[in-house]
Amino acid sequence: MSTKVTYGAEARRELVRGAVKLAEAVSVTMGPRGRLAVIDDGVGIPHLTKDGVTVANAIHLQDPLQNSGAVILREASRKTASEAGDGTTTTCVLASGIMTNGVEVLENHDNQAREFFDGLDEATQFVLRDIEQRRLDEARKQPPVKHVWVRAVDTMPDGLALHQNLLAYVSDFELLATSTLPHALSFTQGNVFLASLDHALWFHRPFRMDEWLLYSMASPNAGGARGYARGQFFRQDGTLVASTTQEGLVRVVDPTKARKRSDPREQV
Repeated sequence: MSTKVTYGAEARRELVRGAVKLAEAVSVTMGPRGRLAVIDDGVGIPHLTKDGVTVANAIHLQDPLQNSGAVILREASRKTASEAGDGTTTTCVLASGIMTNGVEVLENHDNQAREFFDGLDEATQFVLRDIEQRRLDEARKQPPVKHVWVRAVDTMPDGLALHQNLLAYVSDFELLATSTLPHALSFTQGNVFLASLDHALWFHRPFRMDEWLLYSMASPNAGGARGYARGQFFRQDGTLVASTTQEGLVRVVDPTKARKRSDPREQV
């Protein structure tokens, strides 16, 4: 069996094509207007789902290089799930955009490549200060509220769109997990599986992500294997700048079998 060796610009473009294909399939499930995806694995009847993670895991591209690009996005989303408990669909979409723009910079603006990667490092570094100072690994029931001060580590360039994109990224942090607090569940303990179903965001007023914002989160309801949470971002003077809501799957699992699907009857 012959081995195909591809490198340089051609290899990069194929990797990006695969990543974009996966991201486009996953992105249609995002938000309150997200659509259902139909998955037909050739066994039994087709499966309907609005879960971006399920869609991503079902995609296997024929072209080896393109499939490698899709695998990169899946691994990025899995790492996000292991560290934050949610945000997998958002990770796929953001990672695809980073890969696309990164390749464009490498091929057309080689002298700006270092600036591009330095900018990525700056944009993904945030200072987070939990007001309640709770331990995520504590197995005790807690009120379904959370307050976190957040800002970017370094001074960010001007441009409202950039700051809005960064806030959208931060808004996925711990929001859905707020609904698990009254049930003594935490993704760090491996006793709950979280997956975002709907995540909406509204921008009310201009703001900067390199200035302190208070992220206030609360969960008024959790039941039927679903959690609902809402959040608000305030400037230091108390001005409301953005609001967000999220509903997601919340499924109890056996901590000794954290990587396996739980019995669907064991629900919050």
